[in-house]
Amino acid sequence: MIGIWSLIAAAVAATCPPISPNGLRANFESRAPALGSVILEIPLFGDAPPPESILAALDEHNLPATLLVTRTWANEHGTFLRQAAESGHEVGLWLSLSEDLDLKGRAADPDLKEWISAMRVGRKTIRRHTQKPVLALGLAMLPPTAEIAGEAMGFRAILPVERTLHDRPRRARSASTGDGRGSNGRARIIGQGAYNDGCGHMLPHWSPAGLDRATSVAARGPWVRIGLPSDPLAGPLLTRWTESVLVPHQWSVLRASEMAESTKRPGALDASATPEIPVPKVVGINDWRRAASAVAATGNLPRNPTPNMNLTETFYGLTVLLSTPAQPTTVTLGRLDPPREIAPRRESIELRMTPEAVRAAAEQLRSRLRGQLPSLITVDGHTLTAAEAIQVFARVFLDEPAIVTPVHDPDPYAPGGGWGQSKGR
Repeated sequence: MIGIWSLIAAAVAATCPPISPNGLRANFESRAPALGSVILEIPLFGDAPPPESILAALDEHNLPATLLVTRTWANEHGTFLRQAAESGHEVGLWLSLSEDLDLKGRAADPDLKEWISAMRVGRKTIRRHTQKPVLALGLAMLPPTAEIAGEAMGFRAILPVERTLHDRPRRARSASTGDGRGSNGRARIIGQGAYNDGCGHMLPHWSPAGLDRATSVAARGPWVRIGLPSDPLAGPLLTRWTESVLVPHQWSVLRASEMAESTKRPGALDASATPEIPVPKVVGINDWRRAASAVAATGNLPRNPTPNMNLTETFYGLTVLLSTPAQPTTVTLGRLDPPREIAPRRESIELRMTPEAVRAAAEQLRSRLRGQLPSLITVDGHTLTAAEAIQVFARVFLDEPAIVTPVHDPDPYAPGGGWGQSKGR
């Protein structure tokens, strides 16, 4: 019994920096093609509601989902599962370690026969409701005995919940060899994909920020599983994501069994170099304070207010921070080019403004801050250069007097004045 629970404890111990949710109507900051193929996976167990709004959003664009359900959930929602299967979604088995194998009440780990028996009962239950073959198997952990059992039962895709950074889908061990060689069975073990923050493949929350993370991972991995928690209110946001990202960028969304088959083709997982695309770069509040201090304290703007942020990124972040009523602890950078033209420095200027007027200007600017940073910005009735605007933004963010004084761009003769580009990465 020590074996499986020690594996679970090791997995849970990995750190996961939380992703702050943003408003449901916030813009998506990450828009990119998927580097390979994607599984949209919906786990269903316990009191999870049927994901009707999620499937309705996917059905609008003929995008398939893979539902992984426990036998108990299947018995309670048989009609829904039959309709989902008829609509083209895949329904696989989620093997519950507590419900199906009663791990906590056991003195020893399950043997091969017990794994096979639990899988057989669950698969039979689901097939009775869907009238379709059950080819996908999901479970929390995958000890060797469970892997051999899944192969013996004829599953095509085995989807463990384990953090996998660089592994590739592989053939499952079989009872005849059990050593991972190429002569093993037909089932494919498919890890979560290119997640590198320890948070796993499940969407942390239904928010644009949560879906931005999924986009950024899909843009970097030749295969990715994206877990979508069931939520009756998810439909409109998922529709917006599919119409803004999945459909225009032509994502390859596969059922789990299709993903397993695709991995058999030679070169199927040989990804090209990761394209230069905008993916989220999340910056914490302490970094923003350091960047603001570097900008506010000098008359010569630095190219890089912090080692990891250029001036355009700093402008974007300060605009977001000043325009948000409740200050967030992090800001996810967006795509933004520097000013096209650099206005000449005014050698003699001292304008005093109110913090409220500066914040109001940031709020108005934020809705227009798409693609290109303007060269001239109106703040409290005054026309400021971009350099002057970032200076007063930084001072207000630091609760200093809202005063504009003479300030130099990093390099007036360089493209964009030396401000750099915010790629969102």
